[in-house]
Amino acid sequence: MTLYIGREASKLWKRICSETTTEINLLLDNWKYLLAGLIFQYIHGLAARGVHYLHRPGPTLQDLGFYVLPELGQDKAYISETVFTFVFLSFVLWTFHPFIFKSKKIYTVLVWCRVLACLVASQTLRIITFYSTQLPGPNYHCREGSKLATLPKPHSALEVLLINFPRGVIYGCGDLIFSSHMIFTLVFVLTYQKYGTKSCIKHFAWLVAIVQSLLIVASRKHYSVDVVVAWYTVNLVVFFIDKKLPELPDRSSGNLPMSLPLSTKDKDSKNKEENHKLLNGNSTDPADWRPRTQVNGKIQEDANGIHDSAMNELNPQHDIKTETIIHAKVLRIWGYVMIAHGEVCWSRQHDSKEAPYLLGVILSHLKASVLESSDLDSGGKGEKNTWSSFAEFSLEQLKAATNGFSSDNIVSEHGEKAPNVVYKGKLENDRWVAVKRFNKFAWPDSRQFLEEAKAVGSLRSERLANLIGCCCEGDERLLVAEFMPNETLAKHLFHWENQPMKWAMRLRVALYLAQALEYCSSKGRALYHDLNAYRILFDNDGNPRLSCFGLMKNSRDGKSYSTNLAFTPPEYLRTGRVTPESVVYSFGTLLLDLMSGKHIPPSHALDLIRGKNFLMLMDSALEGHFSNDDGTELVRLASRCLQYEARERPNTKSLVISLMSVQKEAEVPSYVLMGIPHGTASKQPFSLTPFGEACMRIDLTAIHEILEKTGYKDDEGIANELSFQMWTSQMQETLNSKKHGDTAFRAKDFTTAINCYTQFIDGGTIVSPTVYARRCLSYLMNDKPQQALGDAMQAQVVSPQWPTALYLQAACLFSLGMETDAQETLKDGTNLEAKRTKN
Repeated sequence: MTLYIGREASKLWKRICSETTTEINLLLDNWKYLLAGLIFQYIHGLAARGVHYLHRPGPTLQDLGFYVLPELGQDKAYISETVFTFVFLSFVLWTFHPFIFKSKKIYTVLVWCRVLACLVASQTLRIITFYSTQLPGPNYHCREGSKLATLPKPHSALEVLLINFPRGVIYGCGDLIFSSHMIFTLVFVLTYQKYGTKSCIKHFAWLVAIVQSLLIVASRKHYSVDVVVAWYTVNLVVFFIDKKLPELPDRSSGNLPMSLPLSTKDKDSKNKEENHKLLNGNSTDPADWRPRTQVNGKIQEDANGIHDSAMNELNPQHDIKTETIIHAKVLRIWGYVMIAHGEVCWSRQHDSKEAPYLLGVILSHLKASVLESSDLDSGGKGEKNTWSSFAEFSLEQLKAATNGFSSDNIVSEHGEKAPNVVYKGKLENDRWVAVKRFNKFAWPDSRQFLEEAKAVGSLRSERLANLIGCCCEGDERLLVAEFMPNETLAKHLFHWENQPMKWAMRLRVALYLAQALEYCSSKGRALYHDLNAYRILFDNDGNPRLSCFGLMKNSRDGKSYSTNLAFTPPEYLRTGRVTPESVVYSFGTLLLDLMSGKHIPPSHALDLIRGKNFLMLMDSALEGHFSNDDGTELVRLASRCLQYEARERPNTKSLVISLMSVQKEAEVPSYVLMGIPHGTASKQPFSLTPFGEACMRIDLTAIHEILEKTGYKDDEGIANELSFQMWTSQMQETLNSKKHGDTAFRAKDFTTAINCYTQFIDGGTIVSPTVYARRCLSYLMNDKPQQALGDAMQAQVVSPQWPTALYLQAACLFSLGMETDAQETLKDGTNLEAKRTKN
């Protein structure tokens, strides 16, 4: 016990020290905002003190709340203060929980910056109201005859400035029409509502806020209107401030993987524990990190086993190729749910055999065709100088090219919800282009926008998706670039369908990206904002190119990095500035992506590298396709790029030299390595069915109506197969539970529907994808998107060619904030439905 306490105390101390370091860095960047917020608290107290001098006691005004609620009396006025103190201290302690707990979602400094911003805005309105209209206070010490009802004239300015804290604040008068305690309480509750993790505490917090409101009126501290005004004003203030302020960074990437149990019931505690480990990608053997897949409650040892047994049994007529693609999607989505807090869940079979780890690397012979620089500038050898010069387009030209900025033409990763949307367009000369449209608040200075666009547009390289023009009319700010038809690196690396990216192609992507950065650096554009796998695009020949959009300096609403700080350079957290060394750090995270086939937090990867377990880092799909020499070299290069000290990272020129030495199959064209038909563009933008549109909007009411209308049409084949068992009493009981679930589902009693459908599924005899779909929606209605996603995937396992399952997965992923994966899943559902309709 002593050893355990000592070990846990050591871990706790390390967490406190680590968190303190992080928060100090954030404090150094944000101390001005915190100081301003605290100073305004004093100004608010000073204003309340000032209005006390102006207060004139009089008869208490008529108030409905005073008639409805019994008066507590002066001796019980402490109750409301006690409740407020409880709320205040609880919230303060919660904001400091990252220092203690391993699981954390917020940064203390950033949360308090946001809270103080909301308080300042609300208190400003409060000061305006109580100075505009002065009413006789209903509190006991503010009534006629009380010595505290009106303050005598101050003897000096110092007497006013000191505000007699805390007595002067507690016994103030005249600061009405807006309850101060309710401002604090509601701001705290709304903040926890957004950033807290416990739903029961959220409900309890709202209950406490209501009780606090009633106690304030019952204690006669404020009129009812003061409380009512606080309720709707604070909510509006918080709403608008949330719209204006950037979203807080999500710390979930540092947590342990969330489990996603797909079964609803286990036979005994031993099986339950074992299944829990298996669902998280771990067996009882710590070295075995292979994922297991469930089919109707049974764990498959290998993901591919589903194709050979359960799938064929459920639907022997299905297309094997289509099924493999769909199952890969299921595993991919499952894997991304498992890294919702940033840790890696291996989504393909991982071999744990020990192998010798080389500390050095023997450089291979340089391939002549790779070494050919061909002068990446425009006009060099091999350069396809398609675009002669940078041009300014009219808004009408770009509207025509994108069909009036139709949502069907959106190709950006977050769709219409992105702050800056990218459209696919076709110009009058039949050239395909990518058009990036900024929101109306970005780039307020049109001159700055044009100068920046022209500077980036002057670059010409076969390693870039070149910027060929822009548009600046009125509030509109648009960029026009070459269109790359063969998707992003993220698509081919993380969400591949037919085959994983080959090792030789991954090395080529790393080299071409390094060459792109080296070229930009040589032209004075060394800074690149938010370098990630979505910024790397593939052209008609399958060659990777770096998007030019990241070369633009930030606009007013732009971000240099995404809100996930696990992948952000350390110096950016300290200074908020992008440097050339920051770009090299991001390049290192991309090397990790290429090696692992997953988006791994650098801290996790570096732990494996330090432990000489770099083979655990490698994509299991590449087993046998790369040498230890090449793997070691790439790991070494990634480690250098991810050095904490910026000055210790390599420059882009040395990256190019290092990567040239490890190239493989240099004579093979990229489109062959990628398996892309040469010269073909990507698929046309997909159009959604009504059900798909409802899932994209997360319109749960519309989803419910469509599912209710469709009924069990898609279960007909399975139902017929099992109809002979109708005569058994157990079967009848199972069917009755489904019937009760359907009744509750129709009546929108979703909690009862979950219970009934769970009883039906636990029966284990009848397999119904529609039941899983209905329970999925019921979970969504109860704000349980993770459980809902499990049911949507189970529905797909049962019926692999059922588009509804994919659409529901997309709705769940949207609810979980995984918009990129949701868009991919929507596209998969649309393609599957189109193929089904065609057949």
